[in-house]
Amino acid sequence: MKVDLLLKNAGVIDETGSFFKGKNLIINKGIIVSVSTELSKEYEPADQLDASHLIITPGLVNLHTHSPMTLFRGIAEDVSIDDWFNKEIWPYEKNMTEEHAYVGALAAIYEMLDHGVTAFADHYMFPESIIKAVLESGIRCDLAPTLFGLSDSFQADVAHSVELIKQYQHTHEVISLRFGPHSPYTCSFEQIKQVVDLAKNLGVGIHLHVSETWEQVEDSLKRHGKTPFQVIAEAGCFQVPTIVAHGLWVTPEDRR
Repeated sequence: MKVDLLLKNAGVIDETGSFFKGKNLIINKGIIVSVSTELSKEYEPADQLDASHLIITPGLVNLHTHSPMTLFRGIAEDVSIDDWFNKEIWPYEKNMTEEHAYVGALAAIYEMLDHGVTAFADHYMFPESIIKAVLESGIRCDLAPTLFGLSDSFQADVAHSVELIKQYQHTHEVISLRFGPHSPYTCSFEQIKQVVDLAKNLGVGIHLHVSETWEQVEDSLKRHGKTPFQVIAEAGCFQVPTIVAHGLWVTPEDRR
């Protein structure tokens, strides 16, 4: 059987975390079809690599990123989250262009690939720029274009997300899309429910920030009488595949 690649005599860490020496891996069309100690004559690899100095592991997955923001790394690490967002980062971020976003995403992607990350879930603006970087690099990406409920362009941004989902979902092997309402403190209950209903209709998921600080939980309890987790649950978020970013302040009721 003709196959694409043989990785010879590699160290292998499998999905359980167990380590094995001297394994030969047969790869065809991006799929590992055989892992064995003995070299099999069944396969005829078009190429082979001596991997005796390498350890092969399952790819890592980064479940929440803002890849273009790699450009802002190191700015004001010693301030409160509100000051970081509003006073330090926003003056830079509001001047970001599509080209900046592309360069930032590409830098983040190659850093991830260099550290064994083969897939990431991104939540950011400039989705076309991120898609361009993903397709150029070959990494896998689950992308949620950010939707800010307080923005005058919210409905237009939702419509744009729908267009991107229809364009890229199931048509590109390395790209998946979902809706990205920013959070229950920047999007209203009605806005989150609208997006959830669209996600159900299109067969995709949600990615949003929830309970990142205790202050967010307290504010939600004052405004709604519910925690952020309870708000998004009532909006139907957990009826579709949902990535919760941060989720640092979780109550016992939230766990249920």
